[in-house]
Amino acid sequence: MVETSRDRKLFVGDIPAIASLLDPIVTGAGQNASTFEGFMLEARDANGPFVRVNNVHRGEAAGGQWSWDRCVYPYEHSQPIAAKPCP
Repeated sequence: MVETSRDRKLFVGDIPAIASLLDPIVTGAGQNASTFEGFMLEARDANGPFVRVNNVHRGEAAGGQWSWDRCVYPYEHSQPIAAKPCP
């Protein structure tokens, strides 16, 4: 868990870089190796949690992300079919 007083949207934009520093992936000989088998990062501010990302590598890779705002995520993702476009 990370606590911050920065603007939420600006901080969420830095999540991929923060995650790659805390859980680096090494590539060599055509294969990838993550530092941790499982990794979760949650950011909070004075109002509570506002973004979470997680990855698991065990035979297969899986991951997810959650944000307080459906238009502000650290990684690209699809939207529900009927959702209004994000600004």
